Amino acid sequence: MASLKKLENLIEANEKLAWYENKLILLKIRTENLWKKNYDSFEKYLDDRWGFKERRGRQLMKSAEFMQIAVKNYSENRHQKEELVPISEPVLPKSERQCRPLLEKLEHHGERLHVWDEVVKTREKITAELVQLKVDEYKASGKVVPDIKYEDEIIDIGKASVKKKKLETIKSRIEDTLKSELKIVPTVCESDVNEFMGQFEDASIDLLITDPPYSTDIEDIKGFAENWLEGALKKVKPTGYAFVFIGAYPEEVAAYLNICMPTQILAWEYKNTIGQNPKDRYKLNYQTILFYRGPDAGSLNIELTSEQWAVQSINAPDGRQGDRYHTWQKPIELADRLIRHTTNEGDIVVDPFCCTGTFLLAAARLNRKSWGGDNSKENLDIAIQRGCEYAR
Repeated sequence: MASLKKLENLIEANEKLAWYENKLILLKIRTENLWKKNYDSFEKYLDDRWGFKERRGRQLMKSAEFMQIAVKNYSENRHQKEELVPISEPVLPKSERQCRPLLEKLEHHGERLHVWDEVVKTREKITAELVQLKVDEYKASGKVVPDIKYEDEIIDIGKASVKKKKLETIKSRIEDTLKSELKIVPTVCESDVNEFMGQFEDASIDLLITDPPYSTDIEDIKGFAENWLEGALKKVKPTGYAFVFIGAYPEEVAAYLNICMPTQILAWEYKNTIGQNPKDRYKLNYQTILFYRGPDAGSLNIELTSEQWAVQSINAPDGRQGDRYHTWQKPIELADRLIRHTTNEGDIVVDPFCCTGTFLLAAARLNRKSWGGDNSKENLDIAIQRGCEYAR
């Protein structure tokens, strides 16, 4: 069974693939009850995580289910044809709106495919109104069409499959380039945060830069923050700094501020998010960065005026460009900035929630010694793939 995180990562990465594919992933999340880990209801999960009201979410998933049947039906029919007979690409619905009359008025997928074929045969411009007309004609005819069974699986065919292969090639090139730019190889280990930080003496680290799990992944965010933050900050030199990335939810910000007040609250702003716009609040397009400055720390090493703002505006890694490995992955450009601003070559940079290694790789590229820990072997394997190595 796929994990909720894996499926959500797919949704984040697949923004520009076929319009129905992400809704199929949502359907899988619902069918396997993966949402239950962090949410009381699937309705709340859709609303909080993706900005869908339940009715809208179910409409989209129902249309995605139909699209899978349509794609699979075309594929199976094509295999039954003689190989030498030229077969054109299928004409399939281009949006949920074109599917809606089929889903609302017809009983099963067999009828829906039959009516869609009638729509395509008209050779007219396909609109929701044309689909509705053909639905009404079918209902009036009294014709009976057998159903087609739906199998709950996510099919990867056609253009999506080609794009996936291209994406893998692009990702491989990005990884090779990054590895070639590393001045030092970062080291990672599978470890709990406190076990990992226990390897370092107090006041021995030049920079602590980390991105711990957010309140959307942790049931008791206050207890979680209390468990690690103060102890980790004690490892930073009086001349050092720390950046702790947290979410933008008020309860999460309050939990951290009540433990240890930062020198300053910064923000990472991005404008390439996906999902529907919520109707009862503003759409979040930033995350909070808690900035801690040691009592004996010097001036920041910022030469460019464009990098001096408390709000750092850099778009999130884009799955379509091959540089996104995790839902909450930070852009390496942002990591590069913050590390340059607060450290020098040869300094020690530590990330106890290193995930797929972005902060460590940025530090190593700048000739800083970097160590990271994470309790997910799956994340660490990706960090190794990108250029880190396991501690011996």
